[in-house]
Amino acid sequence: ARPVGAAVFGHYGDRVGRKATLVSTLLLMGVATTLIGLLPGYATLGVVAPILLTLLRVAQGIGVGGEWGGSVLISMEWGAQHRRGLMASMPQLGVPIGLLLSTGAVQASSALSGPGFLSWGWRLPFLFSVVLIALGLWVRLRVMESPDFAEVKQRRAVERTPVWEAIRRHPREILTSAFVRLSEQAPFYLFITFVLTYGTKQLGLPRGQLLNDTMVAAALGLVSVPLFGHLSDRFGRKLVYGIGVVCTGLYAFPYFQLLDTRSSGLVLLAIVISLVVHDVQYG
Repeated sequence: ARPVGAAVFGHYGDRVGRKATLVSTLLLMGVATTLIGLLPGYATLGVVAPILLTLLRVAQGIGVGGEWGGSVLISMEWGAQHRRGLMASMPQLGVPIGLLLSTGAVQASSALSGPGFLSWGWRLPFLFSVVLIALGLWVRLRVMESPDFAEVKQRRAVERTPVWEAIRRHPREILTSAFVRLSEQAPFYLFITFVLTYGTKQLGLPRGQLLNDTMVAAALGLVSVPLFGHLSDRFGRKLVYGIGVVCTGLYAFPYFQLLDTRSSGLVLLAIVISLVVHDVQYG
């Protein structure tokens, strides 16, 4: 769903403006997330329940597909030429902040609901996202349109079909960047999601311990993400990103070896390093 969202909202971002598009993606993502918290289960709706859940997840994907590119773009366009890497890394801080908030919310919900977490406690973080929607709207409605887009609009140089023009003029760059990001995005979900399943089911580690380790790693991301964004302004995007690609690839082997020790200190080290090498690319 993400490429669909990127194309749809990328089109309107170049036609209407970054600000209006980001308000739309926030609402789509927020409403879909809240509705998941309200969705009746299989016992009530039967097969309709998982179908609706899948549709809401698709809506989330479409929203985040437009959200990610738009937020990075407007930050970059507001930044001075010599520090665009740092400015574009700022929206990426949403990932470690989001990890901290979501992991903390799961921890709090688990403690509050106890044995009822799987029946009703899991809904609490989804419902609480209403607060984040309100906060996000408050911020975005006060953000001014980016100067780059304002200039294009003033010159009446807005493309009629911006997505098609991008595909027509830059097919190689689109494919290259998509494939390069595989080295960043795919391992990220291993580092934050699969590790919970592998750690609890395969290694028998406490889920709470793994969640706490993830929160520590996410907190470090508040420093590492903008740091590597800044370094890309100093040494170039290609070099910094390339170092991140190599480090992520090499880390695959010691990562699982550290986890397999089942030692709390070494497991923490494994999770922390995994997100730092990811942040080299992400920043």
